[in-house]
Amino acid sequence: MATVDRPLIGKNHDAWQVAAAEACVVDGATPLGDDWPQDLKAFAQAIAGALTTPKTDADSEVWSGAITALRDRFEPAGYRRSAGAALVRMRGDQLVFSTIGDVMCLVQTVDATVRVFDDRLVALDRQSSDVGTRAALIENRARLNQPGGYPIFADDPAAGAEITSLSVTADSVRAFALLSDGAWHHLDDNPVAALDALCATPLPGAFQRQVERSGLPLSDDATIVLFTRSPTDD
Repeated sequence: MATVDRPLIGKNHDAWQVAAAEACVVDGATPLGDDWPQDLKAFAQAIAGALTTPKTDADSEVWSGAITALRDRFEPAGYRRSAGAALVRMRGDQLVFSTIGDVMCLVQTVDATVRVFDDRLVALDRQSSDVGTRAALIENRARLNQPGGYPIFADDPAAGAEITSLSVTADSVRAFALLSDGAWHHLDDNPVAALDALCATPLPGAFQRQVERSGLPLSDDATIVLFTRSPTDD
């Protein structure tokens, strides 16, 4: 297991956690003004801790339970705090990958490499890009956990039922990556090429090469948790 935790200067609203049978990456939402809560990093870290606490609950219940617990802890902020997240957890002989918001899982098995991702927020960002970055943020933030909008980790436990998930036999997994949007924006759109590039050489150098390849400046905090299984592993 290896990680990249690359904040932009002066801020970092991402968090990550790796435990014995769980791992996650959390991307705290950008604040929209000086009057917004200043504990968004702590909020992201609390989400990471809540999601990686061992549980036997069904996957949607893990998410709903974490949202409920942190809603009670971080009230009365309502929807002003929110975050996307990706989680992988062991359930028996399965690895279950689940995401909410614009955080991504790339999963390589013996048969295929796939992306576990909900593209609703990205689609909204593209639709509103012509109004400017800040205006688009404000416009889209009003759509979180709303019909026609997108699910996100905020204060509505019902969002737990909206996760995007994939369950695969643990023994079939050769590699996986959990990536905040500041990281996956610099990778190839093809999931095979993206994960192969991250696995080709050690992190964080592999990611830096992808940033250089993309030609795009780092525009958001970049966080990656990467797992690779060597050919000799049982």
